Amino acid sequence: PEEPVLAGLVADLELIADSAQIDELRRVAPERRVAWLKAFWESRDIESLRPRGARLYEHYRRLAYARAHYRLRQYPRRYETFELWRNPSAEIDDRGLIYVRHGAPDDSAADAGVGVCPNVTWLYRRPEGNLIFNFSARDDPDDWRLVETLANAGGDDGATNRLRRDTGITTCPPIEGLFASRAY
Repeated sequence: PEEPVLAGLVADLELIADSAQIDELRRVAPERRVAWLKAFWESRDIESLRPRGARLYEHYRRLAYARAHYRLRQYPRRYETFELWRNPSAEIDDRGLIYVRHGAPDDSAADAGVGVCPNVTWLYRRPEGNLIFNFSARDDPDDWRLVETLANAGGDDGATNRLRRDTGITTCPPIEGLFASRAY
């Protein structure tokens, strides 16, 4: 088992670091960890053109916000066989993960009408192209999942919904005007 300090560092960083970086952190000798972490965060500052230490501060600010606003109530998280992305050790839902990685969205739109599954779309405006994330709380109003397309959030014939019907699992009813409501 990992020592508690290393386990905590890994849990905090695996939300933004790739698997190679996490493996590297696990291999670093305890006396070299501070230097490794300093280099990791300085490279993030340089990439985002921030002052030294700003990305580290921002990461933990976002993480605290996500833990306060997007914490999962059911732990460990359950998954259906058709779900492509899984994070069984997650303490926050998928909105929290995106928030930690990208911050607050530039714009959002939500629909929680009567009889429909709650859903929300987050838009991040970027010079290289906008990022759009769609979330739905289909089975549990406290567990928001990142969905592949807006059609999956709205109960239309998105890929995930077809799979759900084929397995006999109840799907969300279609939401009238959903695509028009998300025209940014």
